[in-house]
Amino acid sequence: METKNIVLFLVLAVLVAGCVQTPSGDVVQEEQPVDITDIIKEALPSEEKPSAVKEEKEAVEEELPEEPEEIPEGVFARITVDEGELVKLDLDVTDPDGDKLTYSFTKPLDNNGEWQTEEGDAGEYPVTITVSDGKLETKRSILIIVKAINKAPELSQPKDLTVTEGDKVVLDLDAEDPNGDKLTWTYSKPFNTRGEWQTDAGDKGKYRITVKVSDGSLEDSAAFYVTVLPSNSPPILEIDTQFTVNEGETVRLRPVVSDPDGDEVELVFTGWMTTDTYKTTFDDAGKHKVVVTATDGKLQESKVVWVTVEDVNRPPEIHGLIVK
Repeated sequence: METKNIVLFLVLAVLVAGCVQTPSGDVVQEEQPVDITDIIKEALPSEEKPSAVKEEKEAVEEELPEEPEEIPEGVFARITVDEGELVKLDLDVTDPDGDKLTYSFTKPLDNNGEWQTEEGDAGEYPVTITVSDGKLETKRSILIIVKAINKAPELSQPKDLTVTEGDKVVLDLDAEDPNGDKLTWTYSKPFNTRGEWQTDAGDKGKYRITVKVSDGSLEDSAAFYVTVLPSNSPPILEIDTQFTVNEGETVRLRPVVSDPDGDEVELVFTGWMTTDTYKTTFDDAGKHKVVVTATDGKLQESKVVWVTVEDVNRPPEIHGLIVK
């Protein structure tokens, strides 16, 4: 047999393989086209193997796009959809005998070969399609892949906080991502990037804080308030600590008090005096100790005041007359 006849025979043999005849008489190829280059090269004598075939094949291979992801063994086809999309099979089936055909599908497909996916359906679903003419049947397996759509993370509403100046505030917030994505957090001032704030004296006030959580594409946010109360400070007491009076004079103590927090202040006198005013007598000569205390009910400040009463020379007194 001549070389060209061998080649022609091999080409026809390859093309016929995998072909079927439809009821209308047309011949269609059922599988992927076969690359016959290697077959032709093997059939030709070495001296007749055209180098152009190899060069053409290499050129074609360079221009071919990347092959799609390989379909698993035993799977006839693969369908990929997003959650919420409709899966609808459009089958191209013929029967060589022209018999009436019936179809059946395994779940989640319905009797019409359809499936309306919903949120939460992400995953892989092997499905079997059965075509029957009433006596014989053909089965094919397909793989339906439902991809999860990206959903925004969900941030739990933070509670309002109340702290005192000097406290360190550390936020411990909760958030979930339906897709299990890694989350990043951002906080408004005065919090740092770790969600911490060391308060100081003078920070008293009410602060509106905004926090955001993101999966890199979508985000959720919430706002809450942090109230910083002033730290309690003791009252401030000002008073002269030395007084000098003469016997018979009145001692009047006039302390000046204030409270940094605006609290009500009470004055307490202990020791030689129990009030802020005292009328001395001729028996009070000497140095006397008085403790003055200013208190806001929690904190206090005290000072010691010394009162010196000078002895006054008094004229002699006639208490009576004795007659001898």
